This record gives sequence, C-alpha cells and structure tokens, in this order.
Amino acid sequence: MGGASRPVKFGFAALMNFTDMSGYKLNELDKLGESMTLSDAVKLIYCGLKNGARVEKQKFSSTLEDVADWLDESPDSLQDVLNIFAESFSAPNEEGE
Repeated sequence: MGGASRPVKFGFAALMNFTDMSGYKLNELDKLGESMTLSDAVKLIYCGLKNGARVEKQKFSSTLEDVADWLDESPDSLQDVLNIFAESFSAPNEEGE
C-alpha cells in the first residue's frame, strides 16, 4: 500500500485504537462485517497499519486520508487487509493452533 510493503497487525492495541476512533463498543465488534461503513473500514485498516508499524518498531506518521489515498491506488488492498483482520480473530482449529 502506498508504494511500500507495510506490516499489518490486528491485536488488542489495534482494536483499542479502532473502538476509540469509531465509537464501536467491544461487544459490537462481532457485528462489524454486517454494518461496516467505508469510513469504518479505512479506520480499521489505519489501526492495523499503525499497530503493525509499532510492533515492527517503524515510524508511522500517516493519516486516515493517506490510507484512503493508498486504497485509491490499490483497491484490492482493502479486501486483503480485511482478510488479515478476519484471520487474526478466527477460531483456532481443533488442535489448538
């Protein structure tokens, strides 16, 4: 995205930032896919990118508008990052992995 390879991580830090930005409550996160607006999607991706940079000890000074512009340049990135989000919180398999 944005002409660079960027780390993405969805964990509690990213969710904390997202709920603060979007107004979602913790018990509403399971309904995200049903009622997510475009603004919510950009905020969620922004939080995943910001948290990924933090974990990798990389500087992150991009804005929500920067992320939206990157999505303009690479629309497939929207679905790619949302898939990463879904995989981050999918149930573990039967072997506990």
